[in-house]
Amino acid sequence: KGTAYSFAATSNLLQGRLKSEGEVAFSRFELGEDNSPEKDHAWRVKVGGRAWKINLDSEYQWIGRDFASLANPSILKDREGFTVGANTILETMGLSLSFSRIHDNVNKSPLSSQVTENLLKATFGLMLPAYPSLAFTYTRSEQDSSREPTVLAPFKMITDTFSSHLSYDRSTWNASLIPS
Repeated sequence: KGTAYSFAATSNLLQGRLKSEGEVAFSRFELGEDNSPEKDHAWRVKVGGRAWKINLDSEYQWIGRDFASLANPSILKDREGFTVGANTILETMGLSLSFSRIHDNVNKSPLSSQVTENLLKATFGLMLPAYPSLAFTYTRSEQDSSREPTVLAPFKMITDTFSSHLSYDRSTWNASLIPS
């Protein structure tokens, strides 16, 4: 039992070349066995635009540890971070780059460590008319812990992933092969 409120605003300026969104949300729910209310908030700001043939996007978000969303019950809580990205399509080629930095334990609880993740993703695609399209993606994730309680050991994990995507599209059907 509880309540949630959200307030959002958007803008679209310069014939769509500059767009922005902002949202703040509040929640109050009785989740525990003692029916004590848990309340928290979340907010995000997103700014993007188009310059020449390049789409640019950026987003910052903060989600509290006890925040609950009725619209998105599986939302990852207790996180703060930003994402920046750019993508373009030039004739028959596409390129996309993005970088994110997100950490948990936003209230700096001494009972748990704080894990920071840096995520870099690059995709190159080739789309020739009447031929299958081909895309290659490289993703690097670096996770690093800090502020560990005395009972936890620090960790650092780096994961590199390479994947490809081959697809053939027709007006009534398509086929894809996605090895990684």
